[in-house]
Amino acid sequence: MFSNENKIRSNAVVFLVVTIMLALLFDKVPTHQMDIYTFLGLLLVTIFAACYPLKYGQMERINIFWIMIPVLYLYGLPLMILYYQLAIFAFLLISRMKLGNFSHYPIYAMVFFVGPLLSYTIITIFGFEFDTMPFLQMLLVNCLFYAIFALFSGVVIMTLNKQVKGLNLVKYKESLFGEVLSSIFFVLLGTALYTNFLMYGKYAVVGALLVYIITVKIYRNYDATLQKSATLENVMEFQVNFNDYETQQQITKEFLQKVILVTGAKQVSVVYETEEHFIFNNAQPEKRYIDRFQLNLLQKVFAENKIHYIKKRAYLQMEHWLETDIKTESLLVIPIDQFDHPAMLVLESDALFAFNKVQVEHCKLLVTAYKTALEHKSVIEETIYKSERCALTNLYNYRYLTERIEEMELQLVQHKMDNISAIILDIDHFKRLNDTYGHENGNSILKEFAAHLQALVDEQYVLARYGGEEFVILLPNTTSDEALKLAEHYRQVIETLSFQITVLERQLKKEMAVHVTVSIGVASIPEHTNKLSDLITFADKALYVGAKQAGRNRVAIFK
Repeated sequence: MFSNENKIRSNAVVFLVVTIMLALLFDKVPTHQMDIYTFLGLLLVTIFAACYPLKYGQMERINIFWIMIPVLYLYGLPLMILYYQLAIFAFLLISRMKLGNFSHYPIYAMVFFVGPLLSYTIITIFGFEFDTMPFLQMLLVNCLFYAIFALFSGVVIMTLNKQVKGLNLVKYKESLFGEVLSSIFFVLLGTALYTNFLMYGKYAVVGALLVYIITVKIYRNYDATLQKSATLENVMEFQVNFNDYETQQQITKEFLQKVILVTGAKQVSVVYETEEHFIFNNAQPEKRYIDRFQLNLLQKVFAENKIHYIKKRAYLQMEHWLETDIKTESLLVIPIDQFDHPAMLVLESDALFAFNKVQVEHCKLLVTAYKTALEHKSVIEETIYKSERCALTNLYNYRYLTERIEEMELQLVQHKMDNISAIILDIDHFKRLNDTYGHENGNSILKEFAAHLQALVDEQYVLARYGGEEFVILLPNTTSDEALKLAEHYRQVIETLSFQITVLERQLKKEMAVHVTVSIGVASIPEHTNKLSDLITFADKALYVGAKQAGRNRVAIFK
């Protein structure tokens, strides 16, 4: 990446070279005299047209060729190129680019100097002169001139587009129809302007300018309508399909892709604020560490809770502040309300003035759809969670257990699993605990017992409340010997635990600790059965016959 000093030096060199070549061109190529008022008038029209371009999709079509046609025929090629060079400076200055950031000037200068010169040379070689001629012949010459110019520009753009970040010229492949249509319009308008300029002078320029403004306005309105329609289709598609996404993360990923599609942004993130840091969510949530200046900006956005559109000149020290590999020129920040924690949508672009009011409105529509999708998914996930969980212990319930048994049974049939073991635990003398200390304390013991058990059991196993004070653990790919060792480990740990309860003694509440023991039954596939439906039954039998009847507080395996 070149420093600003190197950019200034290279721009100065290009400016000097272009000036010298233009002076030589004025000396070698004949020109016709132009009065100062005509020069300034046409210059103002040229600058206006350069800064009020056609627009289709995410691109703007800057074209002043319709003004250059009468300049070429009446005053010569050198003045045409001079107008192009002045228009370049006007466009870049009005775009508020500082001299140190004039990084695209050499490309524009080369294209708009060599392009017209090349077209002029080729046409004169074929014997045509840029003088008064029949309208159709003139139209053909102008079309040929423009075609050569456009072909040269296209080759330069395709060659440099991947090497120069932020180059915001026309991408022919993405806008072929609009390019052809606008080119025909510009050539026709320019040819008509020249023929009428001979008769009506400055009035012809005013008339052509009005036609240009009206045409651009109609084109922009039409393009805005198409863009809004496309956005609404994207929003509708997003709303219709969000039920297909299994997780909220998938919804976020699809949402970010839709935002990129609608705005053309280079980087899009959903940013969450927590007490300690900001989380940037592109595809996967991740922590980012940012400096104090960047932190203050993000905190300001969250505090004000309003849309911010920041241009590069407002945060020159923040280049790459999102740790991306692009050179950020425009930054759009849109708050996202109704979250469990504050969030915002952050859009980055390497183009100047990349986001307009229409795109902001489109993003707001997508944000609304995104929030609805997340809320809907959250409700569904909460409903599923509650349907699968025991309300008291927050462990999986019997319904979920049977579903997992069916899934594992299918895996056994498909030979994706060879061993499955089941462990059933039952709290010893739990009825006595309820009768002695009350059901409220009994529930408190169950809840705390479940929490301890959840901490003991590995996540790869399925832990569920089977009913009352019984708990089941399904252990896929676990042999009977391995299950027996695990069961004994659980029993020993539980035996050492104490559970806090509150009892009423002489009208006073008193805290006390109680201890519990468990009896455990174990059964396995294929050691004891080949049917998963029998596995729980056999483990339950081992629990009552081998453990309970043998004195409790022990582990028994099915025999």
